[in-house]
Amino acid sequence: MASRYIHPGLLADIQRGATTLCLLIWIEPETPGFNGYGATDTNRDVRYDPGSGEKLFQAAIGMEPTEIHAAADLSVDNAEAHQLMPVYDFPVSEEAIAAGIYDYARFSIYLVNYEDLTPGRHCVLHEGTIGKVSVRDDGLSIVNELRGLSAQLKQEICTKYTKTCRAIDGTMPPGSPLPGPQVKRDWCGVDFSVYLKTATVAEVGLENTLTFRVEAGDVDGDWDTNSFAPGRVKFTSGRNAGRTLEILSNTDDGWITLRHEAGFPIEEGDELEYRVGCSFIARDAVKGCMAHAGADWIYHFKGYPDIPTENEAQLMTPGATLGPGSGGRTDVPYGDLE
Repeated sequence: MASRYIHPGLLADIQRGATTLCLLIWIEPETPGFNGYGATDTNRDVRYDPGSGEKLFQAAIGMEPTEIHAAADLSVDNAEAHQLMPVYDFPVSEEAIAAGIYDYARFSIYLVNYEDLTPGRHCVLHEGTIGKVSVRDDGLSIVNELRGLSAQLKQEICTKYTKTCRAIDGTMPPGSPLPGPQVKRDWCGVDFSVYLKTATVAEVGLENTLTFRVEAGDVDGDWDTNSFAPGRVKFTSGRNAGRTLEILSNTDDGWITLRHEAGFPIEEGDELEYRVGCSFIARDAVKGCMAHAGADWIYHFKGYPDIPTENEAQLMTPGATLGPGSGGRTDVPYGDLE
């Protein structure tokens, strides 16, 4: 059976059946520039210091968790916490939730006695990371998917045998001084920062989270159709500052289309950095590893391009293993089958 530490004073309150117990939840987003916030399931705000400084847990948005379950067998502890959507977009807004600001945030749920809020006088009921934060169809409530710490043990951490490269272009090795998600286990060792260019958004397309055009002065001789696809864009100012997104395509006159939507609408005047990326194919001399690492590509490529594949020609042809009467492919002329 799983066990947890309970402050002796709080334990005494529980044992004598105190009715002034309440739950507090603190959510700390990973997205830079956004502060954490707290909520409580009681009808008044609670100021409490769980050991990291006094925090405000607001009753306006509230918190109603589902059954909190913990086990000692390393199974994933999943739960949900429902909250009300604030009327005045404070401390969270529907737009920020839709942008994924609070996805993968860290959270902690505390049990306290709101009549005795001595710092440290609590029990940690649940902690871990939030999966997906969503707004219900009624637009009035928020659903947080709470994942326990054991959920991280379910993630694959071993490398796999792949024909394409497993590394993410531009990443740094573990322990590098650069913070953030660019620190990866697989590192190709190629310095992609030499390709970085700066630009400013001059115009936004109809899909204002996907397409935009940079200023004419930022378009140089390297701008050919799809010359930066695949590539990456990192916004350095504006509402999307700090986000790195993949380039799906570009035109020779400065238009860029992103592969995935930016969290917030892109606006004129937003500043960004962009660069060419890698196709993750070993012997691609145009945009692959050979193009960036030259003859030394074998020392940088994090994959196994020469893995033998059984019946490779058939596997590359959809339906090749099916007979001619089953919608498959055949080299025999149709007239000879009769």
